[in-house]
Amino acid sequence: QKYFSSESRPVGLMIAAMVASLMAVCDAYMVDGSALFTRNFYNRVVKKEAQTGKELRVARWSSVGIVITGIVIAFLLPDVLSGLKIIWKMMAFFGIPFWMAIMWDRGNRYGLWASLAVTSAAALYTDSVLHWSLADQILLYLPAGLATFIAASLLTPPEPAEKLRAFSLLLHTPVGEEWRL
Repeated sequence: QKYFSSESRPVGLMIAAMVASLMAVCDAYMVDGSALFTRNFYNRVVKKEAQTGKELRVARWSSVGIVITGIVIAFLLPDVLSGLKIIWKMMAFFGIPFWMAIMWDRGNRYGLWASLAVTSAAALYTDSVLHWSLADQILLYLPAGLATFIAASLLTPPEPAEKLRAFSLLLHTPVGEEWRL
């Protein structure tokens, strides 16, 4: 009776809104993940010239795999806060190369992989061996990852100029003016 009283309606509405927003995010991750898998892995590595019907089947099966993987990970995590900490760490790992690629033309794939390796190793070591807090870990691995990205990019060959021009053109083309591409 207390769950259906007029006083509990705002709580129910809030829960419904949260579930709806979560569903929207999850289906976007599923669709994006299956598209990334199909286009960037299957088409390039497994089947170079796949037919559209075959691509669609691979995308559907990979979306099922993504959902199952998400469910398994959800059951393996002890609580929501642990999952959030993992997401925050991973976003920092990928955030360094992402933003450096946008802001610095000299950044390259070698810097990306070196930065990911250093930030991952630092996070694993400080978490599992030293048992540092999340804030202390971030204070170590973000500057270390940034410095590694810069050093590795400067010590290795730059990306081809034509690829950089194409990437820059994509970044600087306003929405609605795609005809420029």
